Amino acid sequence: MKPIIEWINKHKVREIYTSTYWNDVEKEKEKEWWVKDKNEKKLVNYLHSSGLFEEYKIAQTKLEEKGLLHGNILDVAAGVCWTSAMLSKSEDVVRIDALDFSWHRLSQLAPVVFEQFEADKDKIQRVYGSFYDIKRGEEEYDLIFMSQAFHHADKPLRLLVECDRVLKSRGG
Repeated sequence: MKPIIEWINKHKVREIYTSTYWNDVEKEKEKEWWVKDKNEKKLVNYLHSSGLFEEYKIAQTKLEEKGLLHGNILDVAAGVCWTSAMLSKSEDVVRIDALDFSWHRLSQLAPVVFEQFEADKDKIQRVYGSFYDIKRGEEEYDLIFMSQAFHHADKPLRLLVECDRVLKSRGG
């Protein structure tokens, strides 16, 4: 598994709206996505019961139909990286930058989720950073993916502008 790339330091993360909530490890331990063993079914059961897994499969089907599931992908606010794990299984996907500002999710939980979902770990780059400051050049990504993320942006226009900057002109 590739080491985590740091686009932001832990002191700057504290300045981000809601970062305290999403980086409280003790509170996180109570959540459905806190999995420490690949055989634990808590996350999988949650994704199915909440409808998130079905929503993902619908999105994946639409992306495939439109020929958009390929190349370099940015998974915005990737959390425990379950969507990155699922996206990595697509043959046409080259690289996924799984971007999140929660260090423990990227370092502790994502590796377990990768095992649980049988991810192609060679395609996934975990990135510790802010979705307001994506440290890639213009038109870097073929696809930007978000699951349960946009409503957490306190500056949604800034997020959209930044995503537009790094998305290829024919990207999705």
